[in-house]
Amino acid sequence: MILSAGAFDTPKILLLSGIGPSEDLAKHSIPVYHDLPGVGKNMRDHCFISLDILLKEGVHAVPTPVSDTGLQTPMAWVSSPEVKSSAEFHSLPKSTRDFLQKVPSYEFLFSQLPPNVALPRPDAEVFQVNVAVMNGQSRGNVTLASSDPTVPMNIDLNYLSHPYDRRVAIEALRAGLALSRVPTLKNVSEKILNGPKSESDEDLFEFAKQFVQPVWHFARTCRMGKDGDEMSVVNKDFKVRGIKGLRVADHAVVPLMINNHTQSTCYLIVSISIIRLFGSIDHADLSALGRNCS
Repeated sequence: MILSAGAFDTPKILLLSGIGPSEDLAKHSIPVYHDLPGVGKNMRDHCFISLDILLKEGVHAVPTPVSDTGLQTPMAWVSSPEVKSSAEFHSLPKSTRDFLQKVPSYEFLFSQLPPNVALPRPDAEVFQVNVAVMNGQSRGNVTLASSDPTVPMNIDLNYLSHPYDRRVAIEALRAGLALSRVPTLKNVSEKILNGPKSESDEDLFEFAKQFVQPVWHFARTCRMGKDGDEMSVVNKDFKVRGIKGLRVADHAVVPLMINNHTQSTCYLIVSISIIRLFGSIDHADLSALGRNCS
């Protein structure tokens, strides 16, 4: 059997079935079928903060040719020298530092999401500079709120709780503000509708805490790990530890936060889990899987 319900509902189903941390199950009088401490724990996500830039009257955030052919979203992944020379970075374990040296610190994402504040005029258009924390070190959790399956889970996002993540958010916002002042953007902008009081670390982080949002790339609530890792939920074959005949195949199993937008990762997880289950998969099956996933 393959369980593929997502980073929230997969642990929910396992917990309601008595598979998970025994102390969490006891809170809801759920009989323990298998004590598995990692279910619902160590959740990670990319989180982001938006700077809403009010454009001058007559300036359109999305030119007509672009809107006619589909909204294009420019993105950039940035390795920050300021982050990687910070005290917060150097306080991390060496293995973590070595990994973070190879990957982006934050992402720029330019878009037209709903603004965080009221618009000053009915025809106002907003261009957003969004900065997303990549490879965050903060950990959240999902736990049962009730033994009733119709009751939503308790979700503790715990964004920006780790000192490293706070440093990334501060430097990313500082870079976003600098970007808003480049001539190409400044010439068409009226003002920043919402922003930090100043560019001090304290004001930047206060703004980040107030406006941080999920990217909806939730991962690791049933993470994959090596034998002997008691917080891992599945092994390299996607098999749930201690449960015969059950695999998990969704983004909950991802052992670390991938530096991408996670749709392609989910396709890969499903494809590999099918191969591990059946031993092989032919081209026709992969083509059908692609059509069903798209």
